[in-house]
Amino acid sequence: MLRTLARYARHKHRLRAPRSLSLKDRSPLEGARSYGLSIDVDTTTFFIRRETLVPARVSAMTKWRTKMFIKLYESALEAAQFYRLPPGRVVELGSQTEI
Repeated sequence: MLRTLARYARHKHRLRAPRSLSLKDRSPLEGARSYGLSIDVDTTTFFIRRETLVPARVSAMTKWRTKMFIKLYESALEAAQFYRLPPGRVVELGSQTEI
């Protein structure tokens, strides 16, 4: 298992995680390559987190704020779409969080 970190400036670059892994020059994997590791982007599996917000029975927020916050959270792009990950190679690990 190999973990890599690629930093993006949101306003400057379109995020494409698979493309970042396959770049030859400025890849986040240059350090890994120096150890003899290579990544085949076509067979890589991407693991992402998926969180579902649910209203708590007792909350510090009022009910209308809780509902609004959950709706706004749900309207955001999913991580796989945001990073443009190939749909057949994504594993989502999920949890539910009460707010």
